[in-house]
Amino acid sequence: MLRAKAEGNEAGALLEGEGFYISRNFKFGNGCKGVTLLLRERVSVFAASNWIPTFKIYRPNQGLCGRTFLREHLNSNLPLSSNGARGPWTRLHDATRDKCTHGHKCRDLQCFVGKRMQTEHLVCGAVLPFWSTIQQRVLSKTVRTSGGGFQLVQQMRVVRVRCQRADGTETRLVGIHMTHGGAARVQAIEMDIRGADDADGKPDLKPDLKPDLHSLGRGKQAGKGKGPAAPRQPSHGRCQECGAAHDGGYGSGPFCSQPC
Repeated sequence: MLRAKAEGNEAGALLEGEGFYISRNFKFGNGCKGVTLLLRERVSVFAASNWIPTFKIYRPNQGLCGRTFLREHLNSNLPLSSNGARGPWTRLHDATRDKCTHGHKCRDLQCFVGKRMQTEHLVCGAVLPFWSTIQQRVLSKTVRTSGGGFQLVQQMRVVRVRCQRADGTETRLVGIHMTHGGAARVQAIEMDIRGADDADGKPDLKPDLKPDLHSLGRGKQAGKGKGPAAPRQPSHGRCQECGAAHDGGYGSGPFCSQPC
């Protein structure tokens, strides 16, 4: 990154103030000193003559994390050469892979301060059938109002995420962002729904598959055609149950139209 920035400058070298810096006295809880990389922002064509340049701040565990002025940064940091910054930069990068910068003193298992890799939860897919349950149990929070009562506040954050698979391909997801507690409640809701389905004994049918109506006795019999049912014809002869002669009315086949 530093080499690419130097090649992109007009003079082909780093500008004044660009480079690595290390904190004077501050140390993180894991024993590592803070290391930063400053890269100067491009000057706008509309900038005034007395414009003060700003610098982007890059950290080994957070990437781009803000902007600053050179004078402010020099108050608590010292310039460092590229070779001298390699060791502190690598130590802080490795120490914050899955741990916060507080080190072993931090007792919060879900602390994300300075952590380089974080676990995020996203609910995607067909959530509309269970939207009311998720909204009541996960996406709402009861807060106290100024009048002494309570109010249900909806908390929902829809995000779009770009993920990179192991094979290098990229996939994009859109869903509802969940906290660790919200993700646990969503899993509990899923277990409740599965338990209710098992208790009802309902077959696990996919919504895009239709049941066979002929096997259930609800469809037309094979060979009857697709048109309307033929009108019933008058029956003739004798009933097969009582032996009485038919009255020529509209019976049901070889049986009487009225109960024998």
